[in-house]
Amino acid sequence: MNKQEKETFVLLQNQLNHERQCADALADALINGGMGRQFEALLMHETLRNGIQYPGIEVGQPRAKRAPRRGHPNQWFRMPPQGFYYEPKKPTEEETEE
Repeated sequence: MNKQEKETFVLLQNQLNHERQCADALADALINGGMGRQFEALLMHETLRNGIQYPGIEVGQPRAKRAPRRGHPNQWFRMPPQGFYYEPKKPTEEETEE
């Protein structure tokens, strides 16, 4: 293992240990109860709710943006200026007199 792989491995181990500690805190809070324990469980939930984040590791490859396909309906669709749900324009007095 080279130096970079070793650092990545250590970071992964640290993150997994943190997740195990959080999971143990949640299990202990559910079993034993208590307000302090429940707040620890909520902290664990907030930590892991946004997905597991491994420091120093990029997941996936960035992709270049593609041009829209020529035959796709989005190419010729334009949003109406008033939006989808709008009242039809009422005729003015000048238009009704004619």
